[in-house]
Amino acid sequence: MGPGYINYWMHEALEHWTISEHEAKAVRELGASLGLLMKRRNEVEDARRRFTPAGSLAKFSRASLTEAQQGLFEATSSFFLMYYSALSALAGVAVRFRAELRDELGDPPHASNSKFLAWLKPAAAFKDHFEILTEARQFRAVLDHKASHQPYEWGTVVEAPNALVRVMLHGPANRAGGIPDGASFRPESNDEFPPDHAWVFVAPDEDVVLTVLAVQMNMIFGRINASRFREDSLGCQWVNRLGPHDPEDGYPVLAPVSGVLTNLETHQPKISAEDLAAIDAILAKYDRGTSSSDAAS
Repeated sequence: MGPGYINYWMHEALEHWTISEHEAKAVRELGASLGLLMKRRNEVEDARRRFTPAGSLAKFSRASLTEAQQGLFEATSSFFLMYYSALSALAGVAVRFRAELRDELGDPPHASNSKFLAWLKPAAAFKDHFEILTEARQFRAVLDHKASHQPYEWGTVVEAPNALVRVMLHGPANRAGGIPDGASFRPESNDEFPPDHAWVFVAPDEDVVLTVLAVQMNMIFGRINASRFREDSLGCQWVNRLGPHDPEDGYPVLAPVSGVLTNLETHQPKISAEDLAAIDAILAKYDRGTSSSDAAS
């Protein structure tokens, strides 16, 4: 997922729709938020590279490992805080175009990202991966809403199958034995945690989070496009200039609703024998040397 994806959908909405300035502002805010989220994703990847030795002889000191862990935690925290902002911006677009969306999905909620995700899910792209957006919201809540959760500590962990270093939060259960939404009970056999710590929460894959969130723009914009598209913009010659972080062959446009594609054949009208005879009688007056039967054959 790269900047070219945002550029395409920003152009589609701002240059091809009938759109008010108020609506355009919400669209621009979404584009800016997703752009910043991509930047934060790149920062997480850069921070993770510091765990990779420069060569077989390179050794990590305790100080350098601690510095790398701190850098990854800060980059991860920034990503998930920005994720929440980008999710809110997507909800802001949906609310401003609710008239185009309500018939199929109902009015989008405007005061809760949790309710917005529940509203979006029936129309979502990549449904098999959609739950990662909920996990990302839950991770951000534990990370940032300290007054609402038990205190946590953090560390880093290498998780299969991609063996990437990730930030992991862990902490004690509350007085009722509950753990944060999205967290898992820690393995009892693992004695590396403090004895009273009952749960762990590994940061969701930031690249998957970004991609699954960004493609939902396709699904929402596609529905809005059905009633806001300006036919006078059909001759647009704009070309999306892809950069080094975009795939060479560009991005697919997903169908916002299910349907069947068919091949259209040229229409061949059927003319009755009586009509052909009448046409021949008319053409005979002009002696064109052909009949309607010849022309229709």
